[in-house]
Amino acid sequence: MRVLIAVVLGGAAVAALVVRSAPVADEPEWEFRPDYEMRVPYWWPGEGLVYGHFGVTGVFVPDPLSEGDGPRLVLDLPWAVNFPQGDPDKPRSEQPPEAVYEFRLGVLVPGTLHHPGVFVPTVGGRAIGVDDYRPERGGKKAPRIYNLPGTIEPVPAGRKRRPFRPPPLSPVDGWAGDWATDGLIRREPAPPPRRALVADPGRWVGVLRGGRVAVGKLDAGGVFTPDPGVEPVADAGGTTATARLPDGTAAEVPVINRPSGPGQEMVFELQRGALVRGTLKADGRFVPWPWSRVLWWSWYERAEDPEYRIYNLPGRIVDVAPPPRKR
Repeated sequence: MRVLIAVVLGGAAVAALVVRSAPVADEPEWEFRPDYEMRVPYWWPGEGLVYGHFGVTGVFVPDPLSEGDGPRLVLDLPWAVNFPQGDPDKPRSEQPPEAVYEFRLGVLVPGTLHHPGVFVPTVGGRAIGVDDYRPERGGKKAPRIYNLPGTIEPVPAGRKRRPFRPPPLSPVDGWAGDWATDGLIRREPAPPPRRALVADPGRWVGVLRGGRVAVGKLDAGGVFTPDPGVEPVADAGGTTATARLPDGTAAEVPVINRPSGPGQEMVFELQRGALVRGTLKADGRFVPWPWSRVLWWSWYERAEDPEYRIYNLPGRIVDVAPPPRKR
């Protein structure tokens, strides 16, 4: 069985490590069948239930706007894919957190879903590859993948299982990182990087949520995890917020999802080495652009003018000196 162990952000490339694990006796083979057009109901903070689909990175993309920039169709449904579903006897607002996986470009990150649809990664949890996922193991039901862009299906008799390969992106959007259709490194040369990320995993940041600023840190993939030892603070409307850190000291932390312009800002959101284009709203919500193509980090490194900033950058960008010309 082939297992995609991890997808990491590493300098100039998005890389994957594929290894083999022993099959489990007397259990059926399963495979992930992508369906990037499968429409699902999703709880969108501040807007309610909307229809859309999950892209290859696991990011929710809403259906196109109803009229120009007008309101999106908001649905009154009792269920959404990102609602906790741990206790069928309790109403939606009283559901306890549900243990789930979050799909991120073929990697399944363990965590919990909290009402009304917030995913919190499990710190220190073990991520697995989607090729290693089984709905049941030894008669025990596995946590569901709430944002799976497709389905997990049994492998038909007489056919080998098909391992998941992220699809290549269009060259129109620039270089598609180091992925190729066969999983090998790109064969054509790419221009040298113009910029690089200097990671800062210890940096404290604030994220605006529901009129308050949660304080925590960003991991290497741009995922924010609030620190349980830091109380959220009231939003004062500035680019920074004053928070009391776990050691008792007061610190000014940047509010990373505050639009820099009046009302909203066009930005990139980093998603485990992929970049999603969208809009930061005044209340801190990131709204992906409908049907916008996803870019890879290596495109951002090499682009002459990336045009937009990455609001959840886990560090800072520095310019890279061009390599000396060969004589």
